[in-house]
Amino acid sequence: MKRKTIDAVNLEHNIWDNQGTFWCHFTVHRPDFTKERVRLSLATRDRLEARQRRDALFARQDVCIARPHCTRTAIA
Repeated sequence: MKRKTIDAVNLEHNIWDNQGTFWCHFTVHRPDFTKERVRLSLATRDRLEARQRRDALFARQDVCIARPHCTRTAIA
């Protein structure tokens, strides 16, 4: 499974501000050639904290994808 990395040029890659709350989006590519588009609330209005939460999410991404019971709710 391909691991998501952070774009060093665009520090806000994969996050966007939706009416004051930051969200993260990415696509998961699985070994069986299926894919899933994931969108998660980062549950913060602070840009720096949104980046940190995105980075933490990507750091544990492998664990969440491998576990079907892993909830895809707000990251707190």
